[in-house]
Amino acid sequence: FWPDAYLLGRIAANHALGDCYAMGAVPASALALAVVPYGPGRFQEAELGDMLEGALQVLSAAGCELVGGHSSEGPELSAGFAITGHVKPADILTKSGLQPGQALILTKSLGTGCIMAAAMRGQAKGRWISSCLEAMAVSSAGAARILRQHGCSAATDVTGFGLLGHAVEMARASQVWTCVKCLHRVESTMF
Repeated sequence: FWPDAYLLGRIAANHALGDCYAMGAVPASALALAVVPYGPGRFQEAELGDMLEGALQVLSAAGCELVGGHSSEGPELSAGFAITGHVKPADILTKSGLQPGQALILTKSLGTGCIMAAAMRGQAKGRWISSCLEAMAVSSAGAARILRQHGCSAATDVTGFGLLGHAVEMARASQVWTCVKCLHRVESTMF
């Protein structure tokens, strides 16, 4: 999705860690899944090295050890991680823990998928793309820790299904109704 292997590694690692944090877990280990573009071996090695360097920076900061993985060749650069974390059974956050009267708290800006889709079509401004990439490289660890300290009972990592898709999924799992009253833009956010 992005040609900078180092940045792609950072974003992919943060994305995978976000799922772990959304469950209330502390990440422990990771397996890398990487695809490097067809080309000369030294080019592929450099791309893989840059990707892993970015990912290792993020994983190390999270206390998560990269223990192995798999790489292959393909038409474009891509990366993903399978993260193993630890959490006490009583502390697991699920999508089914919503309670009536609770507020939905977003810890990151929405719209990164829309911005990247527009970028792929050449219809996004450079500053939007830069802000988007910067936001995707930010860890969710601090937000997850704060939510836990304040009694968060349900969580999810809003990604491909968008806010409404995830809200519906959580409402169904929790057997509650949700109502999004207002989505207002905070001027300090990236968009």
